[in-house]
Amino acid sequence: MIVQLYVPKLLLPAHLDSYMASGWFRSSHMLYRSEVMCISEDVREVTNIRLNLERHVFKKRSRKLLNQNAQRFTVKIQPLDINDEKENLYENQKIKFKGFIFDNLKHFFALLTHNPSVFDTQEVCVYDGDKLVAVSFFDLGRKTLVSLLGLYDMAYTKYSLGTYTMLLEIAHGQTLGYKFYYPGYIIGGDSTFDYKLRIGDFQYYDWRGMWKSMHKLPQEVSNTSQYKQKTQELATELAANNILFKKILYPFFSFGYLSYGVKNPSIYIITDISQKDRWLTVTYLVEDDCYTVGYIHQYETIDVPNMTCTADFYNEDMYCMNMLDYDITLLETPDLKQAIDTVKTLIATLS
Repeated sequence: MIVQLYVPKLLLPAHLDSYMASGWFRSSHMLYRSEVMCISEDVREVTNIRLNLERHVFKKRSRKLLNQNAQRFTVKIQPLDINDEKENLYENQKIKFKGFIFDNLKHFFALLTHNPSVFDTQEVCVYDGDKLVAVSFFDLGRKTLVSLLGLYDMAYTKYSLGTYTMLLEIAHGQTLGYKFYYPGYIIGGDSTFDYKLRIGDFQYYDWRGMWKSMHKLPQEVSNTSQYKQKTQELATELAANNILFKKILYPFFSFGYLSYGVKNPSIYIITDISQKDRWLTVTYLVEDDCYTVGYIHQYETIDVPNMTCTADFYNEDMYCMNMLDYDITLLETPDLKQAIDTVKTLIATLS
């Protein structure tokens, strides 16, 4: 579950290949790596996927879609060129996104005049006559094509333009003689991105440095599955011991890995002896395989520059959108019973 962030000042095409092969993905001007997200009211596993372009053969339905749309639309592949048409497509489609959303495409691609992009970003534009009806964006490495974002006019939904631009990206990568196509990730327990898997025989990254066939994914034992199992055991034991608690999801947990603060995507607050801004908590940290009992305080609202959060994040019964930091750590232990007994003692002493 370790989160890593890298802001490259210079990025050679071969270096982008290496980062993508190691489970990274791009976010604005950064390269980012994380095994989990707090989204859709849970801690969700992030699974990076890729397609081997040298082995890929388009399925019958993909060839049909390519052929049908080629008769209706005009396609242009060119370097990134943000304009009002593309910004309008982005604005109109933002309602479908979840989590943290860039305010506009210029922020999405960090198009700052004082900071030229180190990425070789291209775009696939699909036109109905003179009207732009779809666009997708991708980065080029030395032998990899990295898909970033696809947008389309919602009035053209029946033409499957989101899938169409992905197929055009794949075909373009094959024309260039590239080896891998990276369309981002899928999210465990959330089918939003599963449409990607219908295109071909994808591999997934196991977070230990290996790419494996997708049919092995259901049997994968990951840090995230261990985290979810341990936190569920924690919740079960709290309830069995009649300890009143509240589960909170913390979408900003990555700040704890990148700078300071709490590293836990989910936190159990002991409600009997917690105050408004200072909580007695029990958490589990997968990297250390230990439970932590201690006090956490929240002290400021986080403002992420050039981004907004979808409305579901502001459900105070589910998410905490303030900065959290450790106050006092009372116990760190791999023993769940010891953690529960410590909480019981604190309740008896402080209630």
